[in-house]
Amino acid sequence: MVKIMLNSVLGYLSLTILLALLATVRYVDILWQRRRLARSNGCKLPRSLPQADSLLGLGTIRESYHHYQEGSYLSLSKDRFDQFGNTYRFVQLGSAVINTIEPENVKAILSTRFQDFSVGLKRQTAFEPLIGHGIFTADGSDWKHSRKMLQPAFAKDELNNLSTLERNVQALLSQVTDQPVNLQRSFLALTIDFATYFLFGESTAALRSPESAANAENFGTAFDRAQKTVAKFFALGPFSILACDPQFKRDQKTVSSYVDGFVEKALSSPQNKGEKGCFLNELSKHTQDVPLLRGGLLNILLAGRDTTASLLSNLWFVLARRPDIYGRLQEEIQVLNGKAPTRDDLKSLSYLKSCLDESLRLHPPIPRNSRTAIRDTILPVGGGEDEKSPIFVGRGTEVGYQVFAMHRRKDIWGSDADEFVPERWTRKDRPRPHWAYLPFNGGPRICPGQQLALTEASYVTARLLQEFKSVKSSNESGSSICSDGWREDLGLTCTTAEGTWVRLTRNACGT
Repeated sequence: MVKIMLNSVLGYLSLTILLALLATVRYVDILWQRRRLARSNGCKLPRSLPQADSLLGLGTIRESYHHYQEGSYLSLSKDRFDQFGNTYRFVQLGSAVINTIEPENVKAILSTRFQDFSVGLKRQTAFEPLIGHGIFTADGSDWKHSRKMLQPAFAKDELNNLSTLERNVQALLSQVTDQPVNLQRSFLALTIDFATYFLFGESTAALRSPESAANAENFGTAFDRAQKTVAKFFALGPFSILACDPQFKRDQKTVSSYVDGFVEKALSSPQNKGEKGCFLNELSKHTQDVPLLRGGLLNILLAGRDTTASLLSNLWFVLARRPDIYGRLQEEIQVLNGKAPTRDDLKSLSYLKSCLDESLRLHPPIPRNSRTAIRDTILPVGGGEDEKSPIFVGRGTEVGYQVFAMHRRKDIWGSDADEFVPERWTRKDRPRPHWAYLPFNGGPRICPGQQLALTEASYVTARLLQEFKSVKSSNESGSSICSDGWREDLGLTCTTAEGTWVRLTRNACGT
């Protein structure tokens, strides 16, 4: 009996040793293949961010989180690039991460080596509890399917009809008095009204109905707050399970219930199916599953509401402090003779377009992004002390590209890169940024609604310019005092932390 037991133990031990040996051989083989790939491509390591606690990088995380709380994380990120180079590596919670603002690297991540990268499990784990499975979180065939379903919705005639947008603008104008107003809040209401119309087939009417406004505001508050929690979960990665947040659960329920109301109404109303060309009806042709429909809608609502409202809020934050720019815009819109602009009219407003481009450059609504390598791959530049050599990127490595910092590189944009200068887009020596300018991402995952967002922002701004002869910044926000400078409010998107508080003065004859 003892002999049998001894033989069994020896058998298990031998098997364990064999498996360990095979694993070691496999690991050594992977290391050898990686070294061969790196050497054959002339790869060198990028510079490293100094980290005293390099095992987990907790010091770097603490510093980043402190600046995030203070509304200065993006400035910290830019300072790190200024100090350590346009591409550097660091350790975050035990894993290697590469950060870059090199256009050639960004091009590789988003285009030329697109198949080597995914949005990653880290994003899916953090984002999906709030916005579900959809175009922002899907990869591979799931992403292609989501993208294919999405494209027809943005080609609908309803989106080219500016009359719906005009109704929303008129509702916004009716609420503006001679008292200070937070345009950021107004723009969020306007964009959710417009977005829900083409998503759900009916508007939330946040600007027109007090009851709808209260419901939409409850949704918006929960959605905004939950986004900040999601951003925190994303930063913590696998350790996010330790960050218990009861408020997030409540916000998650508020967001889901709000969207589910539209979904269930559409699914239970046969007369609506196929009549209105809204995104919900298009999506419901492929599935009747409420969570899947909710996820698809929330993914697009995040883009349709938040990014456009961010663009408008950040632009008007600047206009309220730059009467010279506002005056020039006023002169340009005189060609409209007080009439609501058509799509062709909007195309002719070149200075307005430059202002929008400059706002997207200086304050991109999505200022940072990342991908995870799903196979061993190469970034073309950033290695070595001169940052000119390729970089080897091992499978599982997260690569962040910081749009905010890249949009402010002085070697690309000039010595005035930190200033709002619309003229840079039309002068003879204007920059040719290509992959250095990414307000709507790039490559196969480029934002499908970018033209819709620009049209919406152009139209709203033109109509406000027609209605108001002047705009001035107002530091009053209830009993609090806002700072004079732009300060980030960073979640999944980014806008100004204090809101866009202004005092608007109407023309004597209105529009």
